[in-house]
Amino acid sequence: MDRETQMVFEKIAAHCDKKLDYIPLTFMLGFFRHSSIDRWRNIFNNMGYIENIALSLSTLLRGDSKEVVLMRRTIIRYLVVSQILAFRDISMRVRRRFPNMESMVTAGFLHENEKDDLNKISIQPVYKKYWAPVNWALTLCHRAHKEGLLSAAPSLNTCLNVVSLVHFWVTTPTLPFSGSFILLHH
Repeated sequence: MDRETQMVFEKIAAHCDKKLDYIPLTFMLGFFRHSSIDRWRNIFNNMGYIENIALSLSTLLRGDSKEVVLMRRTIIRYLVVSQILAFRDISMRVRRRFPNMESMVTAGFLHENEKDDLNKISIQPVYKKYWAPVNWALTLCHRAHKEGLLSAAPSLNTCLNVVSLVHFWVTTPTLPFSGSFILLHH
């Protein structure tokens, strides 16, 4: 930073320091903490849980043939995989249970070829991998419709909406919480 830019920065910092008395720092940090906790709450309120999706899917994709049963199970398995991938980043218990993709294969949630497909995805940031199994499940819904297993277009639309209820966005980072804790208690 050159000398002139440093002087401008110091003036801005001094101005902000004077105005800090108008709005206390603890109030701003409390507001930030509140909005972050609300974000966590919204994440979990909007997250689709497999039980609800499985019940809806069983009413939409009817039949007892091996093909239909396998299709229902595969769709649900894909959705479980996507949630495992998401929960691995927010739960140490899930991370210990599934430390890598191979452990998901061993547990029966992924097939070897699916693991390879997931490992080939190199989109950054990595959280976009969570959506690959959901995409696979949606593709199976389309296939079920083409094969006549979903009776009408509204059934396909409902199936797609139900499957895409699996929401898991990027988790709120813990760094701002740590930073605000240090600022307030230091």
